[in-house]
Amino acid sequence: MAWTDKPSEKQINALLNLIRWEINRNEIKDIEEYLKNNTTRREVSDELGRLRDMIVNRRLTRDTAFAGKLWANYEH
Repeated sequence: MAWTDKPSEKQINALLNLIRWEINRNEIKDIEEYLKNNTTRREVSDELGRLRDMIVNRRLTRDTAFAGKLWANYEH
């Protein structure tokens, strides 16, 4: 797999697990579809790193979770 490929299911699930407490059940499908159709493996990997850093520093909120470049075109 190349960095320019679509994100893997494991990457998507890992990202959802990090923000699951910030989203409702109805949003999960929308987020999965957005990630599958609009992002690359590299972008999701970078976002996972950003979210992990925010968790470690206790700065992860709903607003900060969707503040990354990955979410620029996502309507939430």
